[in-house]
Amino acid sequence: MRIALGSLVALPAACLLTISFGEVAYGQNSKYCPGVDEDCGFSETLVPAAVVTLTDFVFDFFSTNDNPVGVAVNRRGDISVGILGLPAFGPFGVPTGLRPSTPIKTVTPEGQVRDFASLPLATDLQPCRNARPGRDAGQEPTPFMTGLAYHRNGDLYVGLPNCDPATHGIWRVKRDGTAEPFAQVPLSQLPKGLAFSKNDRFPLFVTDLHDFTRSRAECAAVMGTANACTLRIWRIDSNGTVTVWMESSLFYGDVDSPLLHPHGVNGIAVDKAGRAVYVTVTDFGRVIRIPIKRDGTAGEPEVIFESPIDVENPLNAGKPRYWGMDGITIGPNGHLYIVIVRTDELVALPPNGSSIEVLVQGHPLDGPTQLTFGKSTAEGNAHEDGKPLFPLYITNGTGRRVFFVNFARFLGGGNLLAGISQLITGVPSFNIPPQITEAEAIDLQPRPSVVRVLLGTEDDGQR
Repeated sequence: MRIALGSLVALPAACLLTISFGEVAYGQNSKYCPGVDEDCGFSETLVPAAVVTLTDFVFDFFSTNDNPVGVAVNRRGDISVGILGLPAFGPFGVPTGLRPSTPIKTVTPEGQVRDFASLPLATDLQPCRNARPGRDAGQEPTPFMTGLAYHRNGDLYVGLPNCDPATHGIWRVKRDGTAEPFAQVPLSQLPKGLAFSKNDRFPLFVTDLHDFTRSRAECAAVMGTANACTLRIWRIDSNGTVTVWMESSLFYGDVDSPLLHPHGVNGIAVDKAGRAVYVTVTDFGRVIRIPIKRDGTAGEPEVIFESPIDVENPLNAGKPRYWGMDGITIGPNGHLYIVIVRTDELVALPPNGSSIEVLVQGHPLDGPTQLTFGKSTAEGNAHEDGKPLFPLYITNGTGRRVFFVNFARFLGGGNLLAGISQLITGVPSFNIPPQITEAEAIDLQPRPSVVRVLLGTEDDGQR
C-alpha cells in the first residue's frame, strides 16, 4: 500500500483569498455527521486536515466487468454505487455492443450486496449525434450513468445522460428501487455531479461536464471574449423544474485537452450551512466557490485554487499538476476532499483553498471518480483515545489499464507500448515497463471497486 502524507503545497500570496475563519467547532455534545444533520454526541475542535488511518476495499466489481462511477450514502448507512454502463468489451478492448441498461448496487451496513435498481440506456445514438455537432471527429455519443445523491427522504437521484430524448437528464430511484425520469436536460449536454442543498433538501445542484454544441476549435477561436464557451450549474426544484443557476467560462475545460473533448465543471458539493457551492474543473485542476445568496441565486464565482503547472513529471507535458480533478465532498471539519482520476490521488484543501495536501497516492486508488462521507464510526472503529473516525467512500472506476497490460504481456512488453497507450488514451499518466512480470501485471490490473478511507482528527500542534 502506498500512502503519501504531508505533501503540502503552499500557493503564492497572489493566489490567496482574504478570508478570515476561526476554529471549526460544532458545539457541546454535538458533532457533524456528514450527510446526517441530527445531534451525534460529539464535541471537538477539528484541526485543518484529517489523517489517513486505514484504507481497505469494501467490495469490488473486478470479476463482473463493471465500472463503478458514482457513490452515495443514505441516512441508514447504505452505500449505493452507480455502474457506468459503458459498452461491453471483448478481447483486445473491442466493443461488443451497447448495454440496454445499467444497475445501481447497494451494500448495507451489514455487508449485504444487492442490485437496488436498473436504469435504461438508449441503444439508438442518432438523436445524440444530431444534437452534438461540436463533438470531436470520430467521437461517438455514449450513454452512461454519472453522479448519485440521496435526498433526506431516502430517494436516490441519479445523473443519466442516456441519449434518450425523453429521459436524458436526472432520474429518481425510490426506496423500493422503482426508477423514474425526474428532470430533463438537453441532449447536447452532460449532467455529471449532483449535490443537494442544506440538510440534503432541495434544490438539487447539477454540473454540466460537456457542451457539444460547439467544437473545441470554435471555442478556441472565442477564448477570452464575451462569446467564450461556457458550461453551467443547473438548479432543480422538487417538481423537476430545471433552471440555469450559474453559467461561466471559468467552468469550461481546456480547448487543448488531450482528452476527446474538453472536460469542464465536474464534481460538486454544498457546504453544511447551505451558503456556498464548491465545484472542480477537471482540465485545469481548479476549485471554484460560488456563494448562495439569501434568495437562492448565485453570487460571484471565486477561483479558490488553481493548480500549478507540473514541472516535475515529464509525462505531464506542462499540464496542471492536479489535472484530472473529479469528485469533491466536504468533510466533518469543513474541508474539501477531492479525488484526482488521472494520478490516483485523494487530496484535501481548507475552505479558502490556500493549500493542498495529498492524503493518498496510488494503491488502493485506481482511477477514483467520486467520493462521499458515511456515518462516523464511533462504535468499534475509533482511535485508541476514543476519538471517532469518519469513513470516506471512493469509487475506483478505471478500466484504462486492463487492455494495455494484457496487450503488453501478449507482445512481451516494450517501451513502444507506453507511447501507444498515451497516443490512444491521451492520458500520459502511467508507463508500461519494458518487461512485465506476473507480479507487475497483477499490480497494474485495474481495481474497479469501492474503497473506504477512514479519516480522524489530530491534536493541535501536530502540524
